[in-house]
Amino acid sequence: MGIILSKVASVFILMGLGFVLNKKGILPSEMDKVLSRLLMSVTSPCLIISTMASKEIGEGLWGNVITAMVLSIVYFGIFMAISEVLCRKILKIPADQDCGVYMMLFVSINNGFMGFPITLAIFGEDVLFYMVFFQVTQLLYLYGPGTVRLHYGDGEDFSRTKALKKILGPNTIAAVIGLIIMALSLKLPAFIMDPIDIIGDSTTMLSMLVIGMELGMSDFKSILKNKHLIIMSLIKMIICPVITFLVVNWLPIAVEIKIIMIFGAAFPSAVAVAAISAIENKNSVLGAEGVAITTLMSLVTIPLAAAVISLLYL
Repeated sequence: MGIILSKVASVFILMGLGFVLNKKGILPSEMDKVLSRLLMSVTSPCLIISTMASKEIGEGLWGNVITAMVLSIVYFGIFMAISEVLCRKILKIPADQDCGVYMMLFVSINNGFMGFPITLAIFGEDVLFYMVFFQVTQLLYLYGPGTVRLHYGDGEDFSRTKALKKILGPNTIAAVIGLIIMALSLKLPAFIMDPIDIIGDSTTMLSMLVIGMELGMSDFKSILKNKHLIIMSLIKMIICPVITFLVVNWLPIAVEIKIIMIFGAAFPSAVAVAAISAIENKNSVLGAEGVAITTLMSLVTIPLAAAVISLLYL
């Protein structure tokens, strides 16, 4: 338990460093997009390839991969339905008042920036391996049904070509490359794998700095005045992990898959929500605020989820 809490603390210290460096002007707001592109286009794909290339194909591995993919699809399908009821029926958010942004914030999880590095730091590569497939499913959601929902109620169309390009982005391509390496049992030479490993290892530091910067740029007074956002965020960060645990805990599946499902539900909204909202001419400010407040709440939910998982499964 002490080791896990120590690793969680070290990750959030890096996040705090990003916050301080932003406030001091050492990492100005202008660096946010540059570092985000570096993470999404370079370091995160390298981390995916490094993780998958290091795995040996053993008995039951492909069965577990299929199970992870199927359960992640079920996960997003269930929480899409819950978001519909929550935002439209319970919170009664009008369709023309960013209802789609709230829905996407509720369903998405920050796998890329937070999930990969924190999971790697706490649970290791065996668990991270399966989280990669969780993220592939999320990319399909974000640039497919999620993008459609952003336009909920306004009758606007969106670029399907652009959505397809996003789905087939660097992280998805990296996952495909990793699968090919695994399927063919390829052993890449050290002069190729060593740089990939080194670049991938930098994902933890960079991702936490970026999240800290985003928290530093957020207007928390504005966030606290938005009752819909606060209620939605509390339900997402507290109720959703509990629901996921109650469903997944009893399933006859590999422990690693149980961990990624439960742990993933404890993560905040995906940073990509703000970016996609901006691209689709929706309320990207609300998207950024949702990411900020759920990230702040995750300072409690992530260590708590890690502690529960360690007690039950490790």
